[in-house]
Amino acid sequence: DVIDFYIDTETVMEWFTLLWVVVALILIIEALYQTITLKRKSHRMAAQTTREGYALIQSDEILSPCSFGRTIFLPSNVEEQEAATFIKHETAHIRHAHYVDVWAMEVWARLMWFNPVMWFIRHELRNIHEFQADHDVLSTGTDLNYYQVLLLDQVMEGSSIYANGFTHSFIRRRFVEMKRSTAGTLGKIGKFATLAWMGGLFCFFTFGACGKDESAKHREPQFHGIKAYDTPQPFILHGVLNRFVTDSCYLVYLSDEYMHITEDVPVDTIRVIDCELKHPWNLEKNKFIDTLYIDKICAGRIRGINADGSRSSIYADFFFVPNEEVSVYLKYDQKSRQIHNKEGWGTPNRWYQRAMKNVKLLRNANRMKSPHQPELVGTCWDHVESDVTDKSPSQLYIRQVCFGKSETVIRILPTYLNEEAIVSSNSYLVDDRGRMYQFKEALFGTVDMEMSPEAVTFGGLYAYEPLPDDVKYFSFYMGDKTTSAILNVHPVEKASRKRPNFTLDVNVTPGISDDGYVIYGYDVETGAEVDLGEHYEIYAHNRKCHERMRIEKPLWATMNATFPDGTVCPASIGFPFIPGERAEITVHNGTFDITGSRFYRQYSTAQSLVENARKYKNHAETDSICLDYLRQHANEDGCIVFFLTHYIIEQEELEKHIPASFREGPLRYFIEH
Repeated sequence: DVIDFYIDTETVMEWFTLLWVVVALILIIEALYQTITLKRKSHRMAAQTTREGYALIQSDEILSPCSFGRTIFLPSNVEEQEAATFIKHETAHIRHAHYVDVWAMEVWARLMWFNPVMWFIRHELRNIHEFQADHDVLSTGTDLNYYQVLLLDQVMEGSSIYANGFTHSFIRRRFVEMKRSTAGTLGKIGKFATLAWMGGLFCFFTFGACGKDESAKHREPQFHGIKAYDTPQPFILHGVLNRFVTDSCYLVYLSDEYMHITEDVPVDTIRVIDCELKHPWNLEKNKFIDTLYIDKICAGRIRGINADGSRSSIYADFFFVPNEEVSVYLKYDQKSRQIHNKEGWGTPNRWYQRAMKNVKLLRNANRMKSPHQPELVGTCWDHVESDVTDKSPSQLYIRQVCFGKSETVIRILPTYLNEEAIVSSNSYLVDDRGRMYQFKEALFGTVDMEMSPEAVTFGGLYAYEPLPDDVKYFSFYMGDKTTSAILNVHPVEKASRKRPNFTLDVNVTPGISDDGYVIYGYDVETGAEVDLGEHYEIYAHNRKCHERMRIEKPLWATMNATFPDGTVCPASIGFPFIPGERAEITVHNGTFDITGSRFYRQYSTAQSLVENARKYKNHAETDSICLDYLRQHANEDGCIVFFLTHYIIEQEELEKHIPASFREGPLRYFIEH
């Protein structure tokens, strides 16, 4: 086995952030302590006033001359001439407002303690302050030699970092600067240029590495828009009408702006062809066909026009995908509409996969929000799980819950893109204490009819009577006989910052032109799509893909290849994602082989056995071979999961050979659902 060393960049950043905060707090507390000490010292000492109006304090507690704010501190044992020189020096510091520079720089240096440039700038700024003060003292006529001797005699012990004094800079450098006529003449323009230079250095050293961080693109998903073709591509639309539908033509509306469809101006008018279909058991009579040319996927609507020119109540919303051929079957009532790929039913198919890929892009880029949706205000569950409690499959799942004062709003998405997903006006909620909350209104989306492409993409928002915001979980009742599944909804911890626990390796054989792969994960219990975050689309480099992700429980996943032109290959592989395991997929021309960790080796061996048996044996012999193999390998989780998910052996017979340890383990979902 290959040992896979993994560096979790997000965890490293979290630890570095914690270290940065702790060290910065310690340094800032130390700085505040020194500031408070100087303040208290200045308040309890008697102060005089200089000719310039500044406070002057002389005391035996002061070891060397310095200034703090607009207060000058001097030792009490200095002579009168020395004191006058010291006062000139400290007055220069106050007049130039050096104390403001010192305070600002000390704060920045402590916040950015990890940046060595900040400490260098802090040191050089102090030197500049001393050069300016020295220049002002000498410009008053003070003797140069006397001033230099005075500097050498000073011993600065115990002075504060916030006090401007004589020996913060190198004495030799100060002596050299004193002999220059321009020493310390840093005006406003020079200060501005110096600050700009320091700011540039600070940004370069602080943010330069972030700009080169290749992992940044994984923390913030990049969205480059829906891929458009250079020239418009055909989209062929077939329509079949029930014999009770009397529409004479259909109007077509298109929109690619957040999949928001409006009936402003139709892009096409389709005439209904009056012809009798030659199948006596069918109730279909009329049909239509039309070809539209579009350069990228968009949301579309077709609405019927009655013979008298009025608008029909029957319409269909779905995704229009370039180079696809789609059939729409319209019945006489609004709920009875069917849309599928012209090639026939089947999930996943090419039309579905290509539409779903762009839906994923929009969801990630806009964080599940559309400009047409109302803003949710209140306590929210941003990450929830919806558990089906009965045996009927649910076509809906809940993505978000917001507890407002006047209503509770839930964001509902369809389980699959190409299935009818209907939220009933009879639906209701039941909290963890058994109290019922009725449906109020649809804030975004439709009720009692199929969801629009925009609601499919970002979710419909539905308001119910207000639940208490301290509820631990609640149940969502569909309220419709055809979709009677009950969802238990509860918050879950977001898993994106946890350590990855599932590895997917893809190896592409030579001659295959796959550009990458689109992956869709589905909850084993509910069938709801699971958000895999940035890992839903992976790209091949040198015919290899390597992805690590975090999954909280076993999932069922499908994987389709994508080509360089953005199209999705209809060939796919479905297999389980198991926490703690590594799946290795080898891609051939239209087929896939799976292996990897022990679980997937067991899964693959069982799959190969079944494929060979079906190829060379009849149905009865194949069943016998599969049962014998299952009895011999009932202790292998991968083998059991394969038979549970491929419906080769009858469920009742299969469950006889499943050990109790499997029923109690993390893979029990495959038995129950």
